[in-house]
Amino acid sequence: MRTLAFSGTYWIIWFYGLFCIPQVTHSQTDTVFYNLESALKNKAQTKVLVLNGEDSLGISLKEKHFRKLSQLHTLIIHSWPLKSLPKSMASLSQLHHLELVNCKLDKIPEVIWQCKNLQTLNISCNQIKEVPAAIARLQQLKVLVLGSAICGGNPLTTLPQALTKLPCLTDLLISYTHFEKLPDLVGDLTHLKTLQMLHMKRLKELPNSLTKLKNLEVLEIHSYAPIELFTVPHSGWYRLRKLRLLYMNLPGLKTLPRAMFQLPYLQHLSLMGNRDLSQVSGQIRTLQSLEVLDVSFTQVKRLPVEIKQLPHLKQIRLMGTPYFHQKTLSQLESQLPGIEIVK
Repeated sequence: MRTLAFSGTYWIIWFYGLFCIPQVTHSQTDTVFYNLESALKNKAQTKVLVLNGEDSLGISLKEKHFRKLSQLHTLIIHSWPLKSLPKSMASLSQLHHLELVNCKLDKIPEVIWQCKNLQTLNISCNQIKEVPAAIARLQQLKVLVLGSAICGGNPLTTLPQALTKLPCLTDLLISYTHFEKLPDLVGDLTHLKTLQMLHMKRLKELPNSLTKLKNLEVLEIHSYAPIELFTVPHSGWYRLRKLRLLYMNLPGLKTLPRAMFQLPYLQHLSLMGNRDLSQVSGQIRTLQSLEVLDVSFTQVKRLPVEIKQLPHLKQIRLMGTPYFHQKTLSQLESQLPGIEIVK
């Protein structure tokens, strides 16, 4: 895997997929505490606290705990059943990063809306059915993870209009959610740079408003239900001119809208997993910034000769493609010197 920087956040790009996940970044001088007892003993130095339910059985969070951890800026709680959080959490004025993952939550604890300096909120892998309008109080929020490709999601079917009132929101991850149609309001998230929708079992429709996201750099769509890309106006896709990473895995996908081949800054194009895809259009020659092409686990039989016209191409991924045998790969490598062929 390799690490890329998008919108000031570090992302992991998994070798066999894209699956972007926001990574916690902190000063190298910060000590990471992995249990509550040691954190409380060193409360003046505790800035990063990671609690895993498997390692913290029998421990409960109390009001007095957060009052003592005034320097805390990162709190990560994984696999720890929670019904609520202490009200004293609102006193954590330095708290920037909060993860409540796999905590069996059926609603978002209200005290979170009082954490006014929060920049990252990850509540993936819970049973949350609604995001309340109170989220608009988090005016510093940059990254909102309602579902991730690694941890799982929530049974969400709607998003609140209040999201449009978050001026700093740049990254929205809604993988493993229950949307049938992406809400129109997504197009009003004008500062959005990353939109991830992976393992969507019910998603059938994208709104035309999606093409209003002129600052979008990362777009990942993986649905188990067919999505008709061509219902979005052809010229609309061309508006996503800042896209650098595009991943689409959709049932029945055989080609891409022509305008998607006119994205001047696209560096990484992944069509991995599209079982109905049998060819790559020669229009790919217009993606002059392309560095990585991934057609793994598709039915692609050959690559177009126009691929030689991509001056920055560094890697082609062909894992799980049945039509590329050893002889074909050797020929491909000789035709494309300097380009890594991954099989």
